[in-house]
Amino acid sequence: GIVATLKHFVGYSASRAGRNLAPSSVGPRERADVLLPPFEMAVREGGARSVMHAYTDLDGIPAAADEELLTGLLRDTWGFDGTVVADYFGIAFLKTLHGIAGDWADAAGAALRAGVDVELPTVKTFGAPLVEAVTDGRVPETLIDRALRRVLTQKTALGLLDADWNPAPPALDGADLDDPHALRGSIDL
Repeated sequence: GIVATLKHFVGYSASRAGRNLAPSSVGPRERADVLLPPFEMAVREGGARSVMHAYTDLDGIPAAADEELLTGLLRDTWGFDGTVVADYFGIAFLKTLHGIAGDWADAAGAALRAGVDVELPTVKTFGAPLVEAVTDGRVPETLIDRALRRVLTQKTALGLLDADWNPAPPALDGADLDDPHALRGSIDL
């Protein structure tokens, strides 16, 4: 009933000065031999269903806009068919930090093209700016459909779209969910 999310794909652990927003200065061999194998095994052997992109960039290409990484390697080569989610504000950083997008809509389009399906924690780029970009023809509607299909497929597999789905766990059956203080400590973990 849950989905594990691998993070941060890829280069986060090798960023300059250990700063999560800094570039990763690794070559192709180190990337292939050191950084990628744990992710590949988690996808191919562990069955991970979600991946979160890193804030970092490799050779000037931010992970959130790296189509070769998120679609070519992750999906096409490794066979991953789950969801790719944004690190907090990672799509907005395509404009404000990485400087590869002229506006929020460009950032959203770049992330969608690369293979990001969900923006977290808000819809700063995937909200009104993306609607405008699709309406103007700057971002193809097929990219929205692709991301939506992945998200809905995952929700369906988890039963989140079933008519009888309830977000409250069975351990809280009969509890007053409007009184959070009464719930504290009521579940034996």
